[in-house]
Amino acid sequence: MTVACGQGDRWRRQTTMVGWRYNEILKLMDLASSRGFMLFLLVSGWIVRLAALLALRQLDAGPDIRTGGQDSVDFYNFGLSLANGHGFVVPGRVATSFRAPGFPMYLAVIDWLSGNNHRAVNLSFPILGAAACVVSYLLGREVVSERAARVAGLLSVVYFPAIYYSTVWLSETLFIPCCGLSLWLLLVHLRTGARPALAAAGLSLACAALIRPFALLLIPAFLVMEFLRGQRRVSCCLLFVACGMTPILMWTARNYRVHHDFVLIATNGGATFYGANNDVVLKQPRYMGSWITSVSLPNRKEIDATPNEVAHDRMEWKLGVRWVQNHLAAMPFLLAMKLARFWLPKLDSDNRAFTVAATAAYLPFLALFLAAFRAAGRGEMRTVPWSVLHITILSNLATTAVFYGSPRFRDANFPALMVYAAYVFQPLLWRIGARTKSQSGAATSSGCL
Repeated sequence: MTVACGQGDRWRRQTTMVGWRYNEILKLMDLASSRGFMLFLLVSGWIVRLAALLALRQLDAGPDIRTGGQDSVDFYNFGLSLANGHGFVVPGRVATSFRAPGFPMYLAVIDWLSGNNHRAVNLSFPILGAAACVVSYLLGREVVSERAARVAGLLSVVYFPAIYYSTVWLSETLFIPCCGLSLWLLLVHLRTGARPALAAAGLSLACAALIRPFALLLIPAFLVMEFLRGQRRVSCCLLFVACGMTPILMWTARNYRVHHDFVLIATNGGATFYGANNDVVLKQPRYMGSWITSVSLPNRKEIDATPNEVAHDRMEWKLGVRWVQNHLAAMPFLLAMKLARFWLPKLDSDNRAFTVAATAAYLPFLALFLAAFRAAGRGEMRTVPWSVLHITILSNLATTAVFYGSPRFRDANFPALMVYAAYVFQPLLWRIGARTKSQSGAATSSGCL
């Protein structure tokens, strides 16, 4: 009986200690000021991402085609060309519009300031990732509650895909904080009516669109939302359009000077569309719902015969549309494969250990996302702030349906996804805290028999 009593005392002490620590953490989350908590997110998010960068990459290394694909190499080359004063050109100094210019412009600024120092570029990525954690918290404050916002911020710190993007030369690294910031500023305007916030939201969204053109879909969507809100909104709509479209149209004017033809942002849409809608991505399991280069696809001679970059892009659009029209019966299956790739973890890495770790870290978040989307029909998720997030995710899914499925597209809006996850996870945390507290109290008050 003595031994049993000693074991019971030990178990009660451990239960009491665990419960006390858990609830103290929850108390600290409640007591910390907003500014203090944002500083904590900024520092902790930066430390986590810097540690990942140091573990996975050499600070002096440039883009690696094995981790960032051809995209990362192209971004680097365009950024270097801009920093050296040659303009947005391909090798041979031929002006082009093949890539969206936003991320190369960012790389060019860092290169110019640091003297083409790869270390400076690499070290800037964890800072951008940490800023995105703060944006997740700010979004949560506008959409749900202070508690849920803090949970969203903490989830952002440990969200594995976002950590990974802070180690590679991909445009998502910059797009995530820019797009998230535009959503937050728009929500601030919708709550307060502040026009400076609306103007800043438009400018941030324009920057996001110049990084990843997907953000273009959000401009008309949010414009309709603003217009439908009622009285005295015409001037606000004009302000949003002016701020959201002016930087984009400046780049469009540059494209017209280069090509003597209309190119809104980039000329790689056709290659992406045709590469995502063809027999290979429909029938070969490895590529189902994904994308392949159009170099190996049928009718390549028609593409190569085009006289210039713009005509090249239009021919690829034409071939992709023709394939879709001839395979309408197969489109539901292909769409399902695209959406599956959108929501599943990254499974196509040659590094098996990375795939296992990424999958294990992501699946709990996927469960939270699915639970949140299941609850999306509730009245409390039919507010204007929630509508902004719903529109963002639906626009993302629309892009996936037209082009292809990729975790990159999903995680480009991870601050919004963290709010969905926190909406489900935050009540669970405090419910566990209350249960732990009651169990600890019962264990403390009970004695040995």
